[in-house]
Order: sequence, then C-alpha cells, then structure tokens
Amino acid sequence: YHQRFNHTEALLTCSCGEAKEADHLVYCRKTLVKRQQWPTLHPYSRREPLGPMGSLERYFKGLIIDFDGFQAFLNVTDFFQKICLRY
Repeated sequence: YHQRFNHTEALLTCSCGEAKEADHLVYCRKTLVKRQQWPTLHPYSRREPLGPMGSLERYFKGLIIDFDGFQAFLNVTDFFQKICLRY
C-alpha cells in the first residue's frame, strides 16, 4: 500500500531491519524473544486452543481471527508501540 501510493513518510521496515509484511509480527526476532509469553488463542472454539509454540503460520492465522488473542499478543509484545512503529 505505502509503496504503491508513494507514501514517502511511512517506514517500510521494522526496527529489526526486516520488511513490514502483514505476518511479520509473528516472525520478527524481537517478538520471538517473548514467544513463550504469547497468549494461547481460541480462534475457532474454546475447546480448540492454539498455543504459541506450534506453527507460526497457524498462529498468525489464529491471530487474525481471535480479536481478544490479538489484543493480548500486542500487550505482551508491544509490537506496534515499541518494535514496529508506523512512522
């Protein structure tokens, strides 16, 4: 989006040096340090928990479905506040 519409004020890289991709929040080395503290997600039902130590791809897919889990993830990692700022 930012590249396509030439938003020159936007940061296109994370503070870790990698490109800001949609799924970067689970692959960023700065969030992986806190991986054991990531919340268990319940994207489909309470009986099907999705823990942080499994597949990162599955965890990311769970994050985009489980709003409460996503908020808990952001609280644990401070991803948008300290790691991957908008500007």
